[in-house]
Amino acid sequence: MKTRDHIRSSSQRRGKPEFPVMELIEGMPVYYRGYRQYLQGVSPKENVMGSGMLQSLITSAILVYLARQLEENEYLLSTNQSGLRISEKTMLANDIAVFKRNDIPVKAIGKGYFTVPPIAVIEIDTKADPEIEQSMNYPSKKTQLLLDFGVQEVIWIFTDPRKIWLATPNKPWAVVEWDQEISIMGHSIQLDLFLREKGIIL
Repeated sequence: MKTRDHIRSSSQRRGKPEFPVMELIEGMPVYYRGYRQYLQGVSPKENVMGSGMLQSLITSAILVYLARQLEENEYLLSTNQSGLRISEKTMLANDIAVFKRNDIPVKAIGKGYFTVPPIAVIEIDTKADPEIEQSMNYPSKKTQLLLDFGVQEVIWIFTDPRKIWLATPNKPWAVVEWDQEISIMGHSIQLDLFLREKGIIL
């Protein structure tokens, strides 16, 4: 059975996190929620990595919305826990990342992580282990790392309770309700109404 120390050293040696490590933050592994059950052989990998119905549908709806709003020849949309390498010790995964197309030349696209900052990052809940999440104040820490790397807009959508975090460089972060209008990449959206119209929430 793999131990936490083995997984941590293997992740750093390979240059990308090895399951059940979800991300590396300043050399510290961020494990998937439920990773202990996986290590004990109680829960399969797919159960630990998979998103819930609500989270996956919100991600899909926002991705389609952005694809319709943004100019395809100007932006690239990345999803599916898109890997972002900030440094050797910090490698993150994003639910939705929006890049300027000019920053990602075709010849640079491969199997590795993105190494340039996206314009915007959108996260829906967190898959991080609750103990680790609390000990490092995970959402805040990840948000600050993204902003410091050059991301211009970080949005967290939380489903329980229904809150939205909005963070941009050099400005106070805001926490709003789902029924308040927000801006995503310069486009206004009222999340509660949007998801109701899509038949995702009641």
